[in-house]
Amino acid sequence: MSAREDRPRAPAVVGVWSPLPVYRFGGPDQRHVFDGSSGEILRVSELIHDVVGAWGQRCARETRSRLARRYSPTEIHDAFRWVSWMQVANNMLLPFTECETADFPPWEAEVLEGKLDCECRQLVLELTQACNLRCSSCTFGRAYAAARGYPAISMSPQIAESAIDFLADHSASQNRVDISFYGGEPLLEWPLLAECLLYARGRLGERVHFSVSTNGTLLRPEMGRVLAQAGVQLWVSVDGPEDIHDRYRRTSSAEPTFAIVAQGLRALRRAVPTWYSKNVHLQCVTGPAQEWERLEAFFASTDLYDKGALLSVTPVRRKDCVVAGLLLGDQSSSRRKEWVHDRVLSHARALPFCPPAQEFEEDEAEASRWQHGRFALAAADLGALVAIHRRSVASPDSPGPPSRCCIPGLSRLYVSATGEFYPCERVRVGSAVMCIGDVWRGFDAARVAGLMREFHDLNADECPRCWARRLCNLCLAHVSCGPGSGSDRKAAACDGVRRSLAAGLEMYVTLWTDAPAFLDRLCTMTSEC
Repeated sequence: MSAREDRPRAPAVVGVWSPLPVYRFGGPDQRHVFDGSSGEILRVSELIHDVVGAWGQRCARETRSRLARRYSPTEIHDAFRWVSWMQVANNMLLPFTECETADFPPWEAEVLEGKLDCECRQLVLELTQACNLRCSSCTFGRAYAAARGYPAISMSPQIAESAIDFLADHSASQNRVDISFYGGEPLLEWPLLAECLLYARGRLGERVHFSVSTNGTLLRPEMGRVLAQAGVQLWVSVDGPEDIHDRYRRTSSAEPTFAIVAQGLRALRRAVPTWYSKNVHLQCVTGPAQEWERLEAFFASTDLYDKGALLSVTPVRRKDCVVAGLLLGDQSSSRRKEWVHDRVLSHARALPFCPPAQEFEEDEAEASRWQHGRFALAAADLGALVAIHRRSVASPDSPGPPSRCCIPGLSRLYVSATGEFYPCERVRVGSAVMCIGDVWRGFDAARVAGLMREFHDLNADECPRCWARRLCNLCLAHVSCGPGSGSDRKAAACDGVRRSLAAGLEMYVTLWTDAPAFLDRLCTMTSEC
């Protein structure tokens, strides 16, 4: 991409000399610029790539001198003219001083009350804070200074019913609502969970869908029949082959658990095979020292889940590993990203990317390729790819909000074992600051508005200058926990979001060239889930 002589001549003064909210990436063969002001991804020459990076540096003379060591005066002049032309004619590559960032709507209590009254979509019930395991990676564990631990506090039937009633009364505009059961270990309260399934079906009818997250050690065949009748999506923690799983997932008396989980899952399959094939999913937590090839081989061949089910892979952050004393080894997070990047590209080129529910009855080779690629696809940050593929490409004079923060309690409402409301399970449950109501008084709309305003104030200065603002998924959960002030936590979270999106952009442009059908199918599948 270079300046063309038939384009309109740019003004003699080259643009506004202010830094550009862009991310530059690519190798020797392809250079790209993601323009945060418009959302466009531009393929550019090496010269334009360098000029965009130099734009807005304090000393223009030094910048031109540095460029002059590699390019001719004419080439540099044309490159600066091209950037100016993009700014003037196309509203692209605008410096952050000209990029508008919309303020949040006036989230006063009375405005929110109307939405909170009828648009609730998901209820997360903390059936108990107790757990029969002591997993090293668990952020509720003693290694974390602010963790709650595993107290023997369980939800009463009255609180559970009140929470379900609250969802029924505050979701009138929703055709579908979800109830998730959480802990601790929710199967420790199996009788209550079973009662909740029946009660919720009676109150909400067929529009309610259920899910349960469990460590899998308490699974019994009779549970499977109840779960199948209710159509529950069951997520079971399996971190890989036996030695890897048992490295971190042990009982309170330090006993291994893989054999117990595998036995329970196989008994469940025998009891309700049809339900099991599409509704029992695995969730894997990985640390920096994992053996990726072994994990890939395990999840491609294990009989613990079917090809019609899902696999979730969540990496433990390196700083969490240090806090919890997990094995770090000599494999950094960059090693993981490189491995995932290479494997996803390989599978995307080879696979007609299909939803997990698709059966491969007529093509065993296709089934084998899909099964072998599942771990890498689950380990990748596909959310970043979807956000990039679905991004809005618009002029900065039609800005979006400075973040994608949800309205607390609307898309997800977490109800603690003692009946308090929180925005979700990822915030600091038990914190008075994050509490947004309870089952007795309902929502505290003023507190919901206050949380949104406080979050916005954290973002107000920096977001307009950030290249990632049109793709950002930063929310309250990112800044509610951890050491330091809210602004410190936000700065650390922002760095993480930018790293994730940067890796996503680099993968995206390769997929867009080599396997565009993968991206289209990925977004379709995400909409279906």
